[in-house]
Amino acid sequence: MKKSTFAMLLALCAAGVSARDLAVNDEFKGSKPDAVQPAGWVKAYATHPKIGASKVVAGKEAGKFAISVKLPPKGFSTPFVSLKRFNVKAGEVLELKAKVTGNGRFMMGYYAFNGNARIGSKDSKIFTINGGGEFEDKLTITKFKEKETTAIQIFFTTHPGSDLVFHEIDAEIED
Repeated sequence: MKKSTFAMLLALCAAGVSARDLAVNDEFKGSKPDAVQPAGWVKAYATHPKIGASKVVAGKEAGKFAISVKLPPKGFSTPFVSLKRFNVKAGEVLELKAKVTGNGRFMMGYYAFNGNARIGSKDSKIFTINGGGEFEDKLTITKFKEKETTAIQIFFTTHPGSDLVFHEIDAEIED
């Protein structure tokens, strides 16, 4: 009886959804305190005068960092993009998760590439934060302009009027 129960549990676990972690430096390790962007990410439009102020701050645990982003109500959305691109196929499901504190709005998503050409982007829902929490969304990798998506870059964007601290951004492809 014990062997058959164990075998059934093993089979159920094997049939479950597995995931491929995308190494986006989710806890911003190796960042330099007070830098305008965390290690492994680039702040898009960083020199534009209406882009939000950002600063790397200490994380909740030793060796981990967070990124603080503040935008005035009439500022421009402030996106951060992963430096790495990740190979994908249309139809795969991207799961995005974020641990964020503060007040305001943000979204996550991906930029789609076919070879070296950027062909589109897909956004998560917009999350509204009052204090903080953990947020997640799932996006299906799609074609753009009739072209296959062969790689993606992950992004997260803070919206105007927000004062947020991103403690972690995680991305996985569900197999």
